[in-house]
Amino acid sequence: MKVFIIYLAILFLCGPTFGQGINGIYVHTDRTAYSPGDTVWFKGYVLKDGHLDRSAVNLFVDWADRDTIIRNDVFLVGGGVTPGQFVIPINYRYPMLELNAFTRNMVSHRHFGYYKSLVVFQDSLETENFPQDKVFKNSLTPSSADTSHVEMNVNFQTDTIKISLRSLVSYDIQNLMLECIFQHVEVFSNQIDLKSRAEMTFKLPSYGIDSGVLQFRLINEKNRILCHYAKLLIDSSQMITPKIGFN
Repeated sequence: MKVFIIYLAILFLCGPTFGQGINGIYVHTDRTAYSPGDTVWFKGYVLKDGHLDRSAVNLFVDWADRDTIIRNDVFLVGGGVTPGQFVIPINYRYPMLELNAFTRNMVSHRHFGYYKSLVVFQDSLETENFPQDKVFKNSLTPSSADTSHVEMNVNFQTDTIKISLRSLVSYDIQNLMLECIFQHVEVFSNQIDLKSRAEMTFKLPSYGIDSGVLQFRLINEKNRILCHYAKLLIDSSQMITPKIGFN
């Protein structure tokens, strides 16, 4: 038990440093949601042993869409800090922009880099040319969903998210898979059986689910989407602008 506590203490003191000679990185962006043509203003921090790494020279940043890197940037680091910017192309058509920041000694250890997903508002999403597994990750309204068997309702409460499933058919539906994905990361996946005309309710703690795309889908044993729900969540924090007057 003492050894385990000491191990946890070492992990806590190490902070974001993942291995010997590997820097910790954090990137702070001015917003979490943008529109095509907007500028992403950010500040990157390079850490070593929990402190700003004043020996760091460069911060490399890859900007990517769903599956393609659209630009590679290199920023000069001074005192462990670097400011930077990226202009989202005006013709950018994906709902998420992926940011991956890393230093030179992470080139062979890219999984130690810093990853962040930014929301990009779109007037419409093109889905007809996407494979179905891609549609679910990137579209809020996949055309493949068959809603004739099960009805899904999602309600946001103070500290929980309530998911209700109601059968619309007169027979039992077995071997269903209920999946929850937030920002392309699977939160949970549960196998369920839904009785005839029955209703099931699940509750998910909403802690940590603040800004991004939250999705639920119900899949049958033939991997067909029976129902799908997606919601773009926006951080509830507000910026207060003081009134300035001149005499």
